[in-house]
Amino acid sequence: MLQKQTNIFSQVIGTNYKATECSYKIAQYVPLKAKPFTDGEIVKETFLSSAEILFSDLPNKETILSRIGEILASPRSIKRRITDMAENVTVKQTTGLQQAVVFSRTLFIYQLTQH
Repeated sequence: MLQKQTNIFSQVIGTNYKATECSYKIAQYVPLKAKPFTDGEIVKETFLSSAEILFSDLPNKETILSRIGEILASPRSIKRRITDMAENVTVKQTTGLQQAVVFSRTLFIYQLTQH
């Protein structure tokens, strides 16, 4: 009984994780195309309506559509995800610079101007 409950719980967490991961993918895509945060909802709606057609002949079509529906793509969610990713990059850069044995300011400035 406990094993069955654990499996169900793991499946729910796995599903939620995948929806969250998908939400982050949308949040990566939207600014790359210089689009407003509201376009996250358009991506999700397009995905959902396309999936309706693409998976119409599959027996688990409703499960697929349900999972797409779980993706958070509101402007607020997209903004929060972009902020999270930016903070993560900042932390990684700061940690990398703190752990660096040698640091060349000239090279760093040169690299910043090249991108």
